[in-house]
Amino acid sequence: MQVNCRQKNWTKLTPNYTLGFVWDYKMSKYGIIIYWSENDNRFLAEAPELPGCIADGLSYTEAVNNLEIVIEQWLETARMLGREIPAPKGNLLYA
Repeated sequence: MQVNCRQKNWTKLTPNYTLGFVWDYKMSKYGIIIYWSENDNRFLAEAPELPGCIADGLSYTEAVNNLEIVIEQWLETARMLGREIPAPKGNLLYA
Protein backbone atom coordinates (compact mmCIF):
# COMPACT_ATOMS: atom_id res chain seq x y z
CA MET A 1 0.00 0.00 0.00
CA GLN A 2 1.36 3.41 -0.91
CA VAL A 3 0.78 6.37 1.36
CA ASN A 4 1.53 10.02 0.79
CA CYS A 5 3.73 10.94 3.78
CA ARG A 6 3.33 14.65 3.12
CA GLN A 7 -0.24 14.75 4.34
CA LYS A 8 -0.60 16.86 7.45
CA ASN A 9 -0.38 15.08 10.79
CA TRP A 10 1.33 12.02 9.25
CA THR A 11 4.93 11.15 9.99
CA LYS A 12 6.64 7.99 8.80
CA LEU A 13 8.63 6.52 11.65
CA THR A 14 11.44 3.98 11.64
CA PRO A 15 10.97 0.69 9.81
CA ASN A 16 9.96 -2.29 11.89
CA TYR A 17 10.83 -5.48 10.04
CA THR A 18 8.05 -7.43 11.74
CA LEU A 19 5.25 -4.92 11.23
CA GLY A 20 6.47 -2.90 8.26
CA PHE A 21 6.59 0.86 8.75
CA VAL A 22 4.99 2.22 11.88
CA TRP A 23 2.96 5.39 11.41
CA ASP A 24 2.40 8.15 13.94
CA TYR A 25 -1.28 9.07 13.83
CA LYS A 26 -4.36 9.24 16.00
CA MET A 27 -6.39 6.03 16.15
CA SER A 28 -9.94 6.40 14.89
CA LYS A 29 -12.99 5.53 16.95
CA TYR A 30 -14.69 3.53 14.21
CA GLY A 31 -15.24 -0.19 14.67
CA ILE A 32 -12.92 -2.50 12.75
CA ILE A 33 -13.51 -6.04 11.53
CA ILE A 34 -10.40 -8.07 10.67
CA TYR A 35 -10.34 -11.40 8.88
CA TRP A 36 -8.09 -13.60 6.75
CA SER A 37 -8.76 -13.75 3.02
CA GLU A 38 -7.75 -17.01 1.34
CA ASN A 39 -8.32 -15.39 -2.09
CA ASP A 40 -5.95 -12.50 -1.37
CA ASN A 41 -3.65 -14.43 0.98
CA ARG A 42 -3.74 -11.40 3.29
CA PHE A 43 -5.51 -10.05 6.32
CA LEU A 44 -8.36 -7.68 5.48
CA ALA A 45 -9.53 -4.95 7.83
CA GLU A 46 -12.67 -2.95 7.23
CA ALA A 47 -14.64 -0.20 8.92
CA PRO A 48 -18.27 -1.21 8.25
CA GLU A 49 -19.60 2.19 9.35
CA LEU A 50 -17.73 3.82 6.43
CA PRO A 51 -18.92 2.30 3.13
CA GLY A 52 -16.09 0.87 1.03
CA CYS A 53 -13.47 1.54 3.70
CA ILE A 54 -11.21 -1.54 3.61
CA ALA A 55 -7.47 -2.25 3.65
CA ASP A 56 -5.19 -5.27 3.58
CA GLY A 57 -1.88 -6.33 5.06
CA LEU A 58 0.48 -9.26 5.31
CA SER A 59 -0.02 -9.23 9.07
CA TYR A 60 -2.94 -8.44 11.36
CA THR A 61 -1.15 -5.30 12.57
CA GLU A 62 -0.26 -4.12 9.08
CA ALA A 63 -3.91 -4.47 7.99
CA VAL A 64 -5.08 -2.36 10.96
CA ASN A 65 -2.38 0.27 10.38
CA ASN A 66 -3.32 0.47 6.70
CA LEU A 67 -7.00 0.75 7.57
CA GLU A 68 -6.34 3.68 9.90
CA ILE A 69 -4.71 5.47 6.97
CA VAL A 70 -7.65 4.64 4.69
CA ILE A 71 -10.14 5.83 7.35
CA GLU A 72 -8.39 9.19 7.58
CA GLN A 73 -8.38 9.50 3.77
CA TRP A 74 -12.07 8.47 3.64
CA LEU A 75 -12.97 11.16 6.18
CA GLU A 76 -10.86 13.81 4.43
CA THR A 77 -12.48 13.03 1.08
CA ALA A 78 -15.99 13.13 2.58
CA ARG A 79 -15.22 16.55 4.11
CA MET A 80 -13.88 17.88 0.79
CA LEU A 81 -16.99 16.67 -1.05
CA GLY A 82 -19.34 18.00 1.61
CA ARG A 83 -20.73 14.56 2.38
CA GLU A 84 -22.18 13.52 5.70
CA ILE A 85 -19.72 11.71 7.97
CA PRO A 86 -21.30 9.03 10.15
CA ALA A 87 -20.59 9.26 13.85
CA PRO A 88 -18.72 6.29 15.34
CA LYS A 89 -21.25 3.91 16.88
CA GLY A 90 -18.92 2.19 19.30
CA ASN A 91 -19.57 -1.49 19.95
CA LEU A 92 -20.96 -3.38 16.99
CA LEU A 93 -23.52 -6.14 17.44
CA TYR A 94 -21.92 -8.28 14.72
CA ALA A 95 -18.44 -9.42 13.81
